[in-house]
Amino acid sequence: MAGCIAAQFAGVGLPRYAYPMLLPTMRADMGLSYFESGLVATGNFVGFMLAAFGGGVIAVRIGPRRTILAALVLGTVAMLASGVAPDYIGVLVAQTVVGLGAGAIPPTVIGLASQWIGVERRGLVFGAVLSAMGLALLVTGVSMPALLAVAGWREGWLALGGVGVLALVAGFVTLRESPVAYALGPVNWRAVYGAWRVWYWCLLGLATGASNAVYTTFFAAWLVGERGVSVATAGQLWAAAGVASVASGVTWGALADRIGLGRAAGLIFATQTLAIALLVAPAPGLMLVSTLLFGFTLMGYQVIAGAAITPLVPPRLAPAGQSLSVLMFAVGQAIGPAVAGRAADLLGTLGPSYLGAAAVALVGALAALGAPKAAAKL
Repeated sequence: MAGCIAAQFAGVGLPRYAYPMLLPTMRADMGLSYFESGLVATGNFVGFMLAAFGGGVIAVRIGPRRTILAALVLGTVAMLASGVAPDYIGVLVAQTVVGLGAGAIPPTVIGLASQWIGVERRGLVFGAVLSAMGLALLVTGVSMPALLAVAGWREGWLALGGVGVLALVAGFVTLRESPVAYALGPVNWRAVYGAWRVWYWCLLGLATGASNAVYTTFFAAWLVGERGVSVATAGQLWAAAGVASVASGVTWGALADRIGLGRAAGLIFATQTLAIALLVAPAPGLMLVSTLLFGFTLMGYQVIAGAAITPLVPPRLAPAGQSLSVLMFAVGQAIGPAVAGRAADLLGTLGPSYLGAAAVALVGALAALGAPKAAAKL
């Protein structure tokens, strides 16, 4: 579990949540438009999307351990390359490769965790692994503004690459697989890709991925560029979201066990809708409420989707089932920032883009109420 948490923290969480903090400085230094900066995020999410699908399939064939380590190597090298890229195209390519490394990790760590942990503790463990994302949000909110005060965005990516090296060492030492999950025999892919219940949960992930990505990608740009908030204050708000998100996975997992997966997912989407809407509200005090609510929902849906899908597929195919869920989440993440950034360029403000993201989350809330029940509880 320690290796899974380290991989999720350094390979997925840090690069994803450092980007919004580094974006204002990157835009100023490279003269980027909202569309161009959103396109970098979209490139990252496209890479994430491709690896999210391929990573789960590869993990079924070669095992989660080797898949996670290979993904960490790829992502770490790309983060270091982002720090030395000579121009916009170089950053775009490097960040796309960062996404490739990151995308293979979430479905694989959940698949690996499901090998070792029984159903009765699965919600707790899934929440612990995915709460590494909340820890990454907290760390980037505290460290990135402090680093930018004495250095530049390039040094930020180099520092993140250094953390990736440490996570790679930790994963090499700690990650192990259960041989029980790899009994010989043919792989029944239809058990994943032909199951409508699996697809329903995965398509819900598309909605939360789109609204989630818009909120995070343009968070600092909205507050600093349009609301007059300082970079330091934006970082503090980002850190507050991180604090709220650290226990979100475990909390939502426990709640879903009591009220049901569909109702819990609907409540997550409704809370996310409110969080996005409050960020656009004119009252300054609501910014903190928004970030706390958003942070509190950050890991909730992934935990619930993991718990819902895992009992629906054979143990050996757990990484593939999770990869489909992460793929749909990544599709939403790829679409959201590009559309929102383009709309902001045309309208001259990010406000309507945030309201559109809130509307998407609201649709997700309504759809979640009809989600099929999983075969087992958390």
